[in-house]
Amino acid sequence: MIDFAPLLAQALERRKPLLETLHAGGTDCYRLFHGIAEGFTGLTIDRYGALVLAQTFRANLSPEELRLVEDCLRKALPGPLAFAYNHRGKKAAEAFEKWHRPDPDALEEFTCREGGLKYLVRARHRGIDPWLFLDLRAARRAVRGSVKGLSV
Repeated sequence: MIDFAPLLAQALERRKPLLETLHAGGTDCYRLFHGIAEGFTGLTIDRYGALVLAQTFRANLSPEELRLVEDCLRKALPGPLAFAYNHRGKKAAEAFEKWHRPDPDALEEFTCREGGLKYLVRARHRGIDPWLFLDLRAARRAVRGSVKGLSV
């Protein structure tokens, strides 16, 4: 089993200046851990306000690895958080419960902020994504800039 605690600590330390900037700009949704770059290939961990969502895309986490990841996150991150894990292999949405049964509060809708705007996210629903694609942040910023002063 991989020693996750130092990998997470290093990832958070590398992101510290970025996270401070994001928080100052009204953003609380971002990638905390990108496994391929940080020594745990296949694992990503994203924060959406109070929701922390871990996802795997090839191999699932073992129950022991999952407990370790969640424990490390709860120790490293400030404030209360809801944790969910989704394995997104083939037919993933049909089997989320097979891999992890989060506390019911982790399956509610959460509000997160990006640039001061509020977005609703949910760790699990009929689809397999949490409703907000973090990698489209630049596109959302471009749209906000081009519609400034307009109403929809």
